[in-house]
Amino acid sequence: MGIRDEIGRAFPQLPPCAAQTLPALALAYVGDTVYDLYVRTMLVRRGPMGAHALHLAASELVCAAGQAAESLVWKLVKKRHGAAPGREVHRFFGAATVQGAVDFIPQVTGDIPRRVFLKGRPGTGKSTLLKRVA
Repeated sequence: MGIRDEIGRAFPQLPPCAAQTLPALALAYVGDTVYDLYVRTMLVRRGPMGAHALHLAASELVCAAGQAAESLVWKLVKKRHGAAPGREVHRFFGAATVQGAVDFIPQVTGDIPRRVFLKGRPGTGKSTLLKRVA
């Protein structure tokens, strides 16, 4: 069931409105609310959860960072749907030594067809993104 069906069932009395007549900020505001309603409906349908757990799950998915992460995860893993499960491999990529940086990334990952490197300062969401992918 799609988001349009959900909206139609939730608000059958709403007349159709030409989106072109609404200001962009109004559309964004309504869009965020509709997406929030859609996410909350899907969470409730998953099964019993406490109110606090529902709130946390919805807040994580509906926030801008959550939406960006979800979009990126979809781009990264959409080709793997139905593929064999992945496996965990521990590799030594390099180190900072007294002689300078030692980098083994090209040799260690040369046989991998697609590589994604996450780089960023502390607190920028690297671990959060990986939790979503897992």
